[in-house]
Formats: sequence, structure tokens, C-alpha cells
Amino acid sequence: MVTSILDLITLVASLARVPFFDFPFGVGLTFVALRCVRGEETSVGELFYGFRRYWTVVGLGVLVTLSVFAAMIPGFIIVGVGVVVAQGNMSDLGIAIAIIGGLISAVGAICIGVRLLYVTLIAIDPRMRTPEFVDCFKLSWKLTGEHFYGLIGLIAVLGLIAAVSGLLLVLPYFFFGLPLLMAGVASAYHLITRPVATPQKDICSVCGYAIVGIVGVCPECGEPIPNAEPTT
Repeated sequence: MVTSILDLITLVASLARVPFFDFPFGVGLTFVALRCVRGEETSVGELFYGFRRYWTVVGLGVLVTLSVFAAMIPGFIIVGVGVVVAQGNMSDLGIAIAIIGGLISAVGAICIGVRLLYVTLIAIDPRMRTPEFVDCFKLSWKLTGEHFYGLIGLIAVLGLIAAVSGLLLVLPYFFFGLPLLMAGVASAYHLITRPVATPQKDICSVCGYAIVGIVGVCPECGEPIPNAEPTT
């Protein structure tokens, strides 16, 4: 009984870790890669940049996960039909139906996953002026739609490399596969958001707040804005 309770607690803790830690920390890793791609200075502390908008990132991550799962439901239903058919006298037909259902689920997950790939990164990126909750979805959907197939190809290639490096040993994954994947995702984000992102000169060098049209001091951290006329 005690072992079962401990196993249940471990399972719940593992599941809770994904939205409450993995989501904000994962987007922090991507943000550090993005800063490097942009040629900006970064630090170890920025690995935890996703925790600055903690509940926003957690909420967005959960909604993205649920959206991907919802896109897979039609395929799951078809798989269920295939299993039922396979239990009768038409096993070959049932297997074929189940395979088709699995493919539909995979396609649905890929399509929605790619379109919502940058929702959490948009939420914490200062150059995107920290948009509201719903706007993060709208921006990701719009920006990725224009480069949909290119992103699928990029993620497929880099994901395969990361998977192979993970199968070899842990160290190649963490020192080669994962950084390469993060760099590729960040580079693609930089390219597709460059037309709409705020220029670096309009970002506070201390806190990252957008200071377009603001003079004197940054309203977020209170630091003086370089070359700004003092407020009266």
C-alpha cells in the first residue's frame, strides 16, 4: 500500500513538473539561444527568463498542449474503430484503419504544434513588447503560417539529429543535439519575427522593456534611458 502511494505521488510530481517547471525553463533555454542568434549579451541567469512571466508561460504551455491533443482526437477515434473492426473477422481492414487513424493523429499534432510553436517565446520576448495572452496565439499562428513547410522540415531534421544523439549517449544530446535544436528553432524565430520585432535600440538594456517613444527613465526598472532628454 505504501509503495503504491509513493508511486502515485511520484507520478503526480512528474506530471506537475512539466507545466510548472519544464515549460518556463524550456522557453528560457530557447530565449538564451535567441539572444545568441541576435548577437546580444546573455548570462546563465537568463536560462530562467521564462519565470519572469511564470503564470502566463505555464497557462500558455498548458493550452498549447491541450490544443495539440485536441487535434489528435479524430485520429484516436479512427484508431478505436480500427481496433473494434480488427477484433472481428476483418483483422486486416481493422489494422489498416488503425494505421490511418494513427497517421491522422500525427498530422494533426504536427500541424497544430508547428503553428503554435512560438506562443511561449513570444510571451517573454521583450522585442515583441510582451503581448497579451490571446495575442501570443494570434502572432504565432500568423507568423508560422507563412513559413509552415520550412519549419516542419527544419524541426524534422534537427529533431532527428537530437534523437540520434540522445540514443548514442546522454552527453552528445545535451552538448550537441539539444543545443543544435534550440539554435535552429531560435534562428527560425529570429528570421520570421524580424519584420515585426522591436529594434534592439528601443529595448531597455537593463530589464528588456520596450521603450519606444519613452524619454527619461524606463517605466519598468527606473534606469535612465541613454541619449534621452530628461523629463520635466
